[in-house]
Amino acid sequence: ILDNARKLFDKMLYYGLILSVDSCNLYLSHLSNSNHGIQKVLRTYGELSGLGVCWNTASYNMVIHCLCQLNKVKEAHGLLLQMEFRGCIPDVISYSTVIDGYSKAGELKIVLKIIEAMQVKGLKPNVFTFNSIILILCKAGKVLDAERILREMISQGVAPDNVVYA
Repeated sequence: ILDNARKLFDKMLYYGLILSVDSCNLYLSHLSNSNHGIQKVLRTYGELSGLGVCWNTASYNMVIHCLCQLNKVKEAHGLLLQMEFRGCIPDVISYSTVIDGYSKAGELKIVLKIIEAMQVKGLKPNVFTFNSIILILCKAGKVLDAERILREMISQGVAPDNVVYA
């Protein structure tokens, strides 16, 4: 089915039709669920970008997630920073995905800077963001700071999940 979808995209492009970003996003999301999906998403993103597809925040979030899955967190962070220059506003998912990538890599200082940048933009952390922050603080042996973040999370009305408590 995915091969047929790509053939249709190619035909549409051949005839000068414009691909909707929503169609492209749907295609990318299905690619990410297939075998070797992450590589296919990145390759397709690059190909369609070169053909003039104007990506939106959801598109960038998928690509940022794929880059982080491949441990290319610096590249994902770079894409996050480029989004606004490309006409897209990063959202809490964009930031949280990069924060999670750096958390898994043990980059506490970078995580703290990204959280600060996120807050400057007026974005509130979600449960996923808090999970990543608490995880890296615990790994760094800063359990009291992690506890403080947990209390802050609760005071902001974000309900902790099983991941936080674990």
